[in-house]
Amino acid sequence: MKTTGEDIFKALENVDEHYIEECQQSGSGVKIKTVWKKWVAVAACGVIATVTGEDLYDWGEQRAYGQLSRTKI
Repeated sequence: MKTTGEDIFKALENVDEHYIEECQQSGSGVKIKTVWKKWVAVAACGVIATVTGEDLYDWGEQRAYGQLSRTKI
């Protein structure tokens, strides 16, 4: 049987007010850990550093071997 929003609403309809007030006063809720966000940021910085370093390395090699063309402006 699939639980629908209506089923949940009916179940919550019968909850005693005392429990609702107790939950509101406690203020503690379930906190979802978002550690993965930190690791995504670290990985993104690593990718940016790698790509930038690789581009600078290629540019330096081209300049050292005279393959970098100079354009007149």
